[in-house]
Amino acid sequence: MNTFGKQRGVVAHSSATSYITVQPPDPATELNTIQQITQELLRIDELINNLI
Repeated sequence: MNTFGKQRGVVAHSSATSYITVQPPDPATELNTIQQITQELLRIDELINNLI
């Protein structure tokens, strides 16, 4: 999750200030990352529900 945020931050904060074309994130890779994060969050949610 930290890597995802870091990559998005690089694109968001460097492309507008440096006026250099930055390779935008690959949509397929980003979708895969989001799906992995979502799966892990669902697992954490299930574990928390089991504790309650």
